[in-house]
Amino acid sequence: DGRALLYLHAAPGSVSRSLWRHDLASGSRQLLATAADDGTYSRDEELRRERQRERGAGISNYQLADDGTLLVVLGGRLLVGDAEAPVSVLEGAAGVQDAGLAPDGRHVAFVSAGDLHVVSTDGCSARRLTHDAAPGVFNGLAEYIAAEELDRHAGTWWSADGTALAVAHVDEREVPAYPIPHLVGDAVEVEAHR
Repeated sequence: DGRALLYLHAAPGSVSRSLWRHDLASGSRQLLATAADDGTYSRDEELRRERQRERGAGISNYQLADDGTLLVVLGGRLLVGDAEAPVSVLEGAAGVQDAGLAPDGRHVAFVSAGDLHVVSTDGCSARRLTHDAAPGVFNGLAEYIAAEELDRHAGTWWSADGTALAVAHVDEREVPAYPIPHLVGDAVEVEAHR
């Protein structure tokens, strides 16, 4: 609405970013969301950050709906609020891999364990929309090749009015797994991507 600026900022000497609001009229700053970030992430979060070439820690992005609803995905949880007050955890959503806020701010679509869910931002329980996740099959996420080579990191898209979703349904079971070794640290890890 032109009254404030939202931005990510890390304290001097830190790479862990927090979300701030700067009121343009008064010049005051307000902390909206922060992470007690120790630099450890789930494997899914590490891979997402790698695909997006994300080098910082803490909050890496946020979404703002037309009505001022604010969404932050952090540590596998959804944090929701408005653009004028600190966010709080939205119950009923755990193990979140990716999420998208509807343009009207009323719902959040999120992926957990390869299936797509939708939860109301007013705290109603989540609804599971897909039920077919399995090894090599997932919904609402960009597949490896789309994220790594095509720079498409989304797998869920809301309609302009927030009443419908387009969802990527990926079945990679017939694609051979390609091993990617990581030779960092004491142990060698091998990722398999299709």
